[in-house]
Amino acid sequence: QFQEVDQVFSMSVLEGSFEANKQLYVGQLFESVPVKFWPKLVNSHSLIKPHMLSQSGTTTLMLIRLKKNEASILESFRGRLKTYTGKYYPKIEFEFGGIPAIQADLSILLNKELLRSLIISFFIFTTGLFLVFKNFSGVMIPILALLSVNTIAVGLLAKLGIPFNVMLSTLPVLTSLTIVSLVVHTLFRYNDKTIDSGNTVSKFNSTLEVLKELFVDN
Repeated sequence: QFQEVDQVFSMSVLEGSFEANKQLYVGQLFESVPVKFWPKLVNSHSLIKPHMLSQSGTTTLMLIRLKKNEASILESFRGRLKTYTGKYYPKIEFEFGGIPAIQADLSILLNKELLRSLIISFFIFTTGLFLVFKNFSGVMIPILALLSVNTIAVGLLAKLGIPFNVMLSTLPVLTSLTIVSLVVHTLFRYNDKTIDSGNTVSKFNSTLEVLKELFVDN
């Protein structure tokens, strides 16, 4: 039913031995022991109560091991399990616990906060560029340069198999600061040199001069 699951441990698969009515039951207890002896089994077995079943008998513990410990797989499993129980067992409520569940929740929360931060930062960044350049082309050039350089940088890390650790998480920030300052400086220098140029040849020569300042030593 759930392909993500590798192994499940619960009371239904609990193995051991139990004596009732002068008869010994061995193996999976809840399959071999008759239902009428279940209350006695539950109250006498030290592992079942209170470790796998609450004193009230309304809450039970299940240990589920997934094939891969990934946040996306755990979240998918949660959704499918919620749909399944809602359809066939609508009165059942379940909660996830343990280190993998906490890590998955933190990963999902961080992704949401990161997306929100990127949207807000992009809006502030674009607004700042409009205040500086006051035209569409002056805004799009830094944005396209940022997207291109960061895509290339992250793509090279993935291609070379370099893990994206805490230290490398600053790479997009440093790259963005460098590219923005370089683009802004270039555009201002280009504007200064071409503002009085009246023809295409003069503008082309001015462009070459700006490129020379950037890439050739003075």
